Amino acid sequence: MTFCGSAGRHRFPRAFPQSLPEGAALPLATDSNGNKVETGTYRWAPSAAMIIHCRKLTTCGTLDDGETIRLEFLDQSCHPISLLLSFEDAESIAMTLPRLLTQAVKAQTGKDNSRYVFALGGWLLEGVEDHQSLILTLTTVDGFEVSFRIPHATCRALGWALQHDADDDTPGLS
Repeated sequence: MTFCGSAGRHRFPRAFPQSLPEGAALPLATDSNGNKVETGTYRWAPSAAMIIHCRKLTTCGTLDDGETIRLEFLDQSCHPISLLLSFEDAESIAMTLPRLLTQAVKAQTGKDNSRYVFALGGWLLEGVEDHQSLILTLTTVDGFEVSFRIPHATCRALGWALQHDADDDTPGLS
């Protein structure tokens, strides 16, 4: 696998396990496409961070245990790269990317009020067993989906604000 970074091109082995006995194999799991993938904990860290410039996200999925997310990319030289993330790390990245995209748009435009905005394609409101909240799922036309648990008091406030703004004749609000 070839990684490209500011320090030039370097060739690294496929995995970096620490103290894996000779001839031992890492455990295998099955991803959502039925492919066998190596799993395990790697205790190896480079002295300097590896920089990988991704050209394209090719596929993604979950491993059979639901605890690992797999992202597959092509690097600048069109070599495949697989990134395995724990559920918790994937969640952390998912929560961070929208804010980073907004920071990038602000830097690109030079305007502090700029935002990275997803076009809403649809929404679904569902009840929850605890009867204390609802789940609001928002989807985009290209398949991005996010769900929020919203307490009933917040639902009422949001409904009032949406109704109020819809009735407002103020230019620029619609």
